[in-house]
Amino acid sequence: MDLEPKRTPAGWRAAAWSRAVRPGRFTRALLDGRPLLLGRSKAGAAYALSDLCPHRGAALSTGRARVEPDGRESVECPYHLWRFTHDGACVAIPGREAAPGVRAPSWPLTERDGRVWIWTRAGPPRGEPPQGKPAPWLAQLLGRPPSS
Repeated sequence: MDLEPKRTPAGWRAAAWSRAVRPGRFTRALLDGRPLLLGRSKAGAAYALSDLCPHRGAALSTGRARVEPDGRESVECPYHLWRFTHDGACVAIPGREAAPGVRAPSWPLTERDGRVWIWTRAGPPRGEPPQGKPAPWLAQLLGRPPSS
């Protein structure tokens, strides 16, 4: 029996229903077995980060949404309170200066037809995600769409 996860083709992948990703709250998703944090800024822009803090691997999705003194929004790790902007840059480490080379991996995304799509290849996104009515199996992957 092969227990290794199968990798799916790279490109655009549906990660969540758009309505499930709300400002100030985090949604978890799995992409090829990798945990992702999906969030939405106060301005309404969705973003995707690794759900593993690069410091000690804590789940960032169990942390808090914060606003930095310069007005940028960030995600605070619940373990040692390191903070990362929505593009993954480390902007705060308690008791120290932020480490500019430390990043939480981030993924390009877009929203189309009520779904959040993640670009899974290295480099800039190419093309557009599929459009139209969701395939019946999508509800098995993402769960039922949340009500408004």
